[in-house]
Amino acid sequence: MLKLGTLQLEYPYFQAPLSGYSDYAMRAISRKLGCPFSFAGVMLAKSVANPRVLRKKEFQPHPGESMVGGQILGREPEVMAEAARGLESVGFNVVDLNFACPAPKVLRRKRGGALMGEPELLIEILKRVKDAVKCPVTMKIRAGLNSSPESKEKFWQIIESSAKEGIDAIAIHGR
Repeated sequence: MLKLGTLQLEYPYFQAPLSGYSDYAMRAISRKLGCPFSFAGVMLAKSVANPRVLRKKEFQPHPGESMVGGQILGREPEVMAEAARGLESVGFNVVDLNFACPAPKVLRRKRGGALMGEPELLIEILKRVKDAVKCPVTMKIRAGLNSSPESKEKFWQIIESSAKEGIDAIAIHGR
C-alpha cells in the first residue's frame, strides 16, 4: 500500500504524468490494467489559473474518473497557487509541481528544471500551493541542474526544505 497525504493506494505505483501522452485514453488503459492512480499531462499554471480555460474538458478529469492527479508548470507562486486551487476544484485528487522539465523552451522561460537553481523560489511556490489546497501536493525534481557541487547543494536544500514544509511525495527524475 502507498499513502499520498490522505490518499491510500492499494498498490505502491502509479502512472506518472507524461506531456502529450497522459490523456484520458492512456489513463483509462492504465486503470484497466490495474494502475490505482494516474496523472494527466503537465499543464501550464497560467492557463489553469484562468477560469475560462479551466472549464475546457481537456483541463479536467473525465466524468466518473477518480484517483487522478494534475501537474502544473510555472514560476510565479501566486499563479501556481491559483492553478492548484483550480485543479482541486474541478476534481483532481493530487496537485503535482513540475520542477524537472528539461525542454529548452521551458528552461528559457525559467520554469521546470530551471527552478532547481532557485531553491528559495521553488520552496515559496511549494508553501503557497500547500496553503491553497487540501489535497496532497507532490513534486517532480531532478537530481540537479548539473553535476557541480553547487547544484548538489541546492538539490539537498530543496529536499530538506520540502520535507519541512510537509510535501506528500517527491519524485526524482534521475537523468
